[in-house]
Amino acid sequence: MIVLLVLFVATSSFFISFDFDQPRRLLILCCLLSKQYINRIKSTKMKKKIVTLLAFVLLAIATTFANGNDISKEARAAFAVSFAKATDVKWEKENSYCKAFFTMNGQSLSALYDEEGKLIAISRNILSTDLPLNLQAALARNFGGYWITDLAEYAVGSETLYYLTVENADQKTVYESVGTYDWSLLKKTAK
Repeated sequence: MIVLLVLFVATSSFFISFDFDQPRRLLILCCLLSKQYINRIKSTKMKKKIVTLLAFVLLAIATTFANGNDISKEARAAFAVSFAKATDVKWEKENSYCKAFFTMNGQSLSALYDEEGKLIAISRNILSTDLPLNLQAALARNFGGYWITDLAEYAVGSETLYYLTVENADQKTVYESVGTYDWSLLKKTAK
């Protein structure tokens, strides 16, 4: 237990000066530290347990710091300019697009960029009460026997779109808003 505590403290202090663009440094440090401490342990069972635990810790660390390494510099730079006050930023790569998930002004948002750093869309999950009144009325009129599983607002250029996913016992259906007055079917999937 003391060995793990020492390893944790050693790697934690390393995080302070860690360059997030080079996660290999952390992996090398963990391997070197673990090798020193593992050699001091006499029991084979205990060595196996510690090695297994360290493998899981290293895997978790590697996947955590690998997040966003393939995101273009242009997309990151454009995001930093547009959303300077964003916190908790996490990146994902989707085909040829870069998607940033972040928090700003207490809201969870996402922004979609192309490889050149052009902003494609900004989105956020919303409640049905946040919809324009005509869409709320169409929702109540057409989807009484369904439950809402996802409702998102997308700002694409100067246009605002809404995407609605509803389900019942038999199917899952995705709709897109038509202006601010009705819903258009995008996809229907049987369960």
